[in-house]
Amino acid sequence: MMLGILCLVLAYIAGSFPSGLVIGKALYHTDIRDYGSHNTGATNAYRVLGAVGGLLVLICDVAKGMLGVYLGQVASQTMEAMACTQAVTNLPVLQPLIGMDKRDIVKIAREIGTFDTSILPYEDCCTVFTPRHPKTRPTVAEVAEAESALDIDALVREAVDGIERIRIDL
Repeated sequence: MMLGILCLVLAYIAGSFPSGLVIGKALYHTDIRDYGSHNTGATNAYRVLGAVGGLLVLICDVAKGMLGVYLGQVASQTMEAMACTQAVTNLPVLQPLIGMDKRDIVKIAREIGTFDTSILPYEDCCTVFTPRHPKTRPTVAEVAEAESALDIDALVREAVDGIERIRIDL
C-alpha cells in the first residue's frame, strides 16, 4: 500500500515539473509563458527557445511520461502479489531477477544471447495474458477462486497437443 502511494506521489510530482519553464529560465533566461502560445510544452519551447531548447524540453517531457509508466510497473510487483503466485502452485517459482535494475537485466540478456529474441515483435504470454489493471494486493483465496474456474486438464491437453518438435543436428 505504501509503495503504491509513494509511486503515485512521485509520478504526480514528476508530471507537475514544468520542464519548459525551468529550461527556458535556467538556460535561456526566458519565461516561455510570455511568448508564442504561452504554453510550457515542447512545441512552444521550440518556437521560443529554438531547436536545442525545444529538444531538451521534449526529452524531459518524454522522460516524465516514462517515469510514470515505470513507477506503475514497480507498484504492481508487490510482495502480496508474488506471495499469492507462489501460494497457489506446487511448483517452485524462480525469481532470480527480483532485485535487479532493468539495465542490469538487459545487460545479462545480451551476455547470454537472449536479448534479441526477447524483443521480437511477437505476442507472448506477457502481452496476451497480462490484465489491463493488474491487482497489486491479491489474496490467496481470490487467486484460488479464479483458478477453480479453469479446466486445467483440458488446458494441459491442448498445450501438449500443440507441441512442435524440432530436431536440431549439430
